[in-house]
Order: sequence, then structure tokens, then C-alpha cells
Amino acid sequence: MSAHLLIPMAETQPLISAPPRRQLPQRPPGDRRMTTAPAPEPAEEIIPRPEMNFAALRVALARVAPVRMPEFLADRDVLFNQATAEQSFSPIRGFLVKWATEIEILRRPALSHRMDEAQRAIHTLDRENPAWRAAMDEALAVHNQAQAAVAGG
Repeated sequence: MSAHLLIPMAETQPLISAPPRRQLPQRPPGDRRMTTAPAPEPAEEIIPRPEMNFAALRVALARVAPVRMPEFLADRDVLFNQATAEQSFSPIRGFLVKWATEIEILRRPALSHRMDEAQRAIHTLDRENPAWRAAMDEALAVHNQAQAAVAGG
């Protein structure tokens, strides 16, 4: 059987006193201003720009578009075999630039949105429609902007 120790509690004064509550200003009736902060703007970058090497690009792609991993790996296999056959690093360099550019678009919501909108128009509009040409120009502009970013320019 355990013994319990009884400690008498102070009857008149609490040990810690709370500071007085601050009164918030009253809003007039009918005031419809927001009471919560507005939603934050989308991030400029989902992830930092990865280094231009296979391992870093693979990790980045897994974070921004994991469904594209089979395409990435198949592309790697083809181009690495081509590099071996040609005894050249050019296909490997091309692979790295291609996927760094793709990831650059995917990791930046504004670029990704522009590319999605352009691709949607490209695939739904008739080629004779002037908006189709504008969408092609926009897709090329997004691609070139992303490629220049990964090339450091």
C-alpha cells in the first residue's frame, strides 16, 4: 500500500497572475472586412533548382512529377547507349539539358501554368486558327526561358 502525501493549497492568492486581457476594437455593424489573412500567393519555386547531374535531376523529378520517372529513365537508357555507341558525351549532355529544362518548368508554378495553357490550346485548336500559332509561340517562349535559366543565362 502506498502512502499519499497531502499538501495544503494556498487559499487566498494564486501563485501566478495572468496579465489583463487586451480589448480588441469593436467593428461597426455591417463591417465585412476580412477577419483572416488572405491566401498566400503560390510559391515562385516548388523546389530549388537542382544541379545538372543525373542523381540531382532524378530526385527533383521525383518531387515535382513522379509520374514522369519512367519516361526519364527510358530516355536515359537510350541516350546513354547512344553515347557509348558514338563514343561521345554529347547525348548525355543533351539528356541533362533536356531534363533540367523540363524540371525548371515543373518546379516554377508560373512557368508550368503558362506551358499547360499553351499545350491545352495547341492540342484543342485547329492549326489554321491564329490562336494555335500564338500557343506554339508561347510554348516555345516558356521552353526557351526555362532552358536559359538552367544554362545560367
